[in-house]
Amino acid sequence: MTTLRKGRIGYPERTSSRVEPIMLEPELPIDMAYQETHIRAIIHPLNFHLGAGILAGNSDVFVSSATMIYYDPDDMNARLCPDCTVAFGVDVSYINERDGYVIWEMGKPPDFVLEVGSPTTADLDLGHKRRIYERRMGVPEYWRFDRSGGNLYRQALAGDRLVNGVYQPIEITTEPDGVIWGYSEMLGLSLCYVPDAAPERMPYDRAMLLFFDRETGQYLMTDEEEHAAYLETQAQLEESQARLDAERARVRELEEELHRRDSGHGPQGD
Repeated sequence: MTTLRKGRIGYPERTSSRVEPIMLEPELPIDMAYQETHIRAIIHPLNFHLGAGILAGNSDVFVSSATMIYYDPDDMNARLCPDCTVAFGVDVSYINERDGYVIWEMGKPPDFVLEVGSPTTADLDLGHKRRIYERRMGVPEYWRFDRSGGNLYRQALAGDRLVNGVYQPIEITTEPDGVIWGYSEMLGLSLCYVPDAAPERMPYDRAMLLFFDRETGQYLMTDEEEHAAYLETQAQLEESQARLDAERARVRELEEELHRRDSGHGPQGD
């Protein structure tokens, strides 16, 4: 069996490399169709920016939208599945094989969790889940994004930072064009609610949650933007290749014409 010892925040942590997958039935997704587009737009840029996961060559940064977090060693049914989970300095391979983020085995909670508001989960996000993230898990930052602009959470964007074991609201700023943002110390990024009324920020017909990087002065690209940029790059490459092929064909024609003239089989110039 896996031997446990005291972890950094009061949880025991694993000392064995043995992986025992959790066999519980997963929770059914709630309002997934309502949330899916926004969750994907959140997870993709974070994965890319943080270089998360083994495939990116970074095996100690974990980003997920579908991983259960287990927080009670005496009750494996005590678990939550945030819409976005970020953890630094963890064993990503072990989490994937375990099929769950087991806090007492990792020795720490995730560093950042975020929930996307939906009609059937909003009350849980504001009450039960917030208490669990704060009191049972000790998650340093807990954020909430309401795509409706505040109909579900009463705020379009809100975040809490753990201070001496208690969540304190993170300062949220509203810009003149309607963009609402707050800074995540855990991610080193600003979370920005970009409404439909700010199309110059995001030319989509829906409100979005974007991440702003102060170092570059730019928003992280969404999956749709990256795909559009990829298609544009491919089109440019194909256009460049077509011009190069045409130039090479013209050079061959000129070389053939010169060869005919030199051999006396072509028209002679003055």
